Amino acid sequence: MAGLFVLSIALQYNDPDVLVWMLIYAVGLVMTILHLSGKASPVLLLGASLSGFCGVIYLVLSIQDVELDKLFSSLNMQGRGVEEVREAGGLLIQSLWLAYLAGASKETANTSAPEI
Repeated sequence: MAGLFVLSIALQYNDPDVLVWMLIYAVGLVMTILHLSGKASPVLLLGASLSGFCGVIYLVLSIQDVELDKLFSSLNMQGRGVEEVREAGGLLIQSLWLAYLAGASKETANTSAPEI
């Protein structure tokens, strides 16, 4: 997933709001690296995940008219609605991944704690 986030950051160069989406995917990359190094708390990961889910809801509610056949017919921008659906999809994938990492971090923390 870290590699996917690096690729996602690189592919944002032609996006209308390039910095916003580079930063969003950078959060996913940093959280993944922190998790791999054992330095990400479940609360931090869950907070990042929930922020992403809020963003998904916002994007979905703002989508107006989308021709579904244009979603996958070309990687070029096919209108604002198609762009928002794609953005919501990317953010949903990242949010689900961070939620998974939060659960995995909590599980690891619980199993590594010594019993008294």
